[in-house]
Amino acid sequence: GQFHLYAQPIQKADGSGYYEILTRMESEGEIITPDRFIPLIAQFNLSHRFDMCVMEKLLLWLRDHPATHAGVRFSVNLMPLTLMQKEVAIEICSLFERYGVAPQAVVIEITEEQAFSNSGCSINNIQQLRDYGFRIAIDDFGTGYANYERLRRLQADIIKIDGCFVHEIESDQLDAIIVKSIIEIARAKQLTVVAEYVETEAQKAMLLALGVDYLQGYLIGKPQPLSELKA
Repeated sequence: GQFHLYAQPIQKADGSGYYEILTRMESEGEIITPDRFIPLIAQFNLSHRFDMCVMEKLLLWLRDHPATHAGVRFSVNLMPLTLMQKEVAIEICSLFERYGVAPQAVVIEITEEQAFSNSGCSINNIQQLRDYGFRIAIDDFGTGYANYERLRRLQADIIKIDGCFVHEIESDQLDAIIVKSIIEIARAKQLTVVAEYVETEAQKAMLLALGVDYLQGYLIGKPQPLSELKA
């Protein structure tokens, strides 16, 4: 009961979009960021329990704040060890049925490691979630496991270009070429592209010109408590 949900906007050029759910913990009045507590959650094998708590908190909010329109409202991260649990996809689908929330309202974000995993459990869970109606996003894309051969067989709907390719995109021609290449491959596979860590108007303009669909970062909006978000 000591962690809180925050929401950060992910928007198109026209301002429409959805939010990514982020977590913060509170201890003795201090707000603690994920870089401090997520490693401990993984270390003590609490990933599955934590992710299910986050999902259920979000579903409570969604149940109490019905949408005025259909479509994606939030994205939620699943930690790598969570998808290694054999029945986790069934568990998530059951939660959505219990709260009466359509899977189309939520994007599930996973890491490149999970997306290209050789684990039968991870692959089966991802496929079951997609079959149920969830869209799958690959977070921090381009920094680890992705290569062109793997991209050919990628089963996902959204790729989020990591901020390391965004920070210096105005001055580093190679970053611009990499981003353009990712976007072209995404187009060929009919994937949506999100650019992360957008902080300046110049970055925004360049990314939109290259063909990015959605932008996320402090320029677009900082995380705010979910409790303060208007339905």
